[in-house]
Amino acid sequence: MGSGPLGDASTTAQVHPARLTCALAERATQAGCTVIQQQVVAVEALPGVSLRSGAAADSAAPGTPQYTITTQGGQKHGPFSAVVLATGAWIECANAWLPGVVPFGWRNVKVHSVVLQAAAAAATSCTATCAGSAGQVAVDSCQPSPHPGAQATSQGTVCLQEHPRALPATMLFVHDGEQGLEPEVYPRPCGEVYSCDISSDTPVPETPAEVQPDAGSCEKLEKFLRGLGGGLDDTDAFPLKAAQACYLPYAPGDQPIIGPSDVYPGVFIGAGHNCWGILLGPATGLLLAHQVLQQPVHFLSKDTVQSLAPGSTNCKKQPAVARAEQAVSQT
Repeated sequence: MGSGPLGDASTTAQVHPARLTCALAERATQAGCTVIQQQVVAVEALPGVSLRSGAAADSAAPGTPQYTITTQGGQKHGPFSAVVLATGAWIECANAWLPGVVPFGWRNVKVHSVVLQAAAAAATSCTATCAGSAGQVAVDSCQPSPHPGAQATSQGTVCLQEHPRALPATMLFVHDGEQGLEPEVYPRPCGEVYSCDISSDTPVPETPAEVQPDAGSCEKLEKFLRGLGGGLDDTDAFPLKAAQACYLPYAPGDQPIIGPSDVYPGVFIGAGHNCWGILLGPATGLLLAHQVLQQPVHFLSKDTVQSLAPGSTNCKKQPAVARAEQAVSQT
């Protein structure tokens, strides 16, 4: 078996998805935004918002009310001048709200993962705390139970001490042809060891909360992980913390769709990142923010921006109005 480095500390970094998401949400609340964690059940266009057909729908001036959003329980929010649809594997659900807003033919791949946690008297947690300041909304699902290793800062964030039994935070990519496995292994400074692999085409459930691992998949992955050495075979030293699954969304053409809708003015889409969501997510947000505010984009070429747009070559097999008519006929 051969091996080789992908880079060093100057060219690579490890990002924890929950901590990154919570940190971004916290920064947003500090800047005056309100974070609302509720399930969206409807997005409705106000009277006068009409379908467009073209590379991108003409957008109204920033601040022009165009849409309302309804969350579970019937609470209405808005009106808003712009709506960003970034729902990952659930992006096609948006067609039930705004017919034809996204192209058909998405492919969602279910992937499994396990997390081992090094046991120690002063164990810390990699779960992030997202506490907003007074009057702001805290992202409750990111908030962990108190743990001894956490230290609060003046900004309300949490700095995590390195776990005394943490493995070196070096990514490991393994290929096992005999078992048909290609797991990725990510030791974390807080003592966790995360590994993911084993995919399936299990249909996407109605909500992310309903996602469950396929029978035997996490068990197989855990068995492989514990066979890698480094003390991982000791279930007392590294007990199982989580066995879970998620979905990777693939857009038609297998590249992300990012930009203004070619059907609805004021609607923007950011989805289809497959396995690169955490890497491309911040750049996607930066691009969409410029587009929502109708600011020039200087950090990407015009060709790149156009290739990512909903009206690009990937989506021209389904013209905008035709998609909308098809969506209406299916409801």
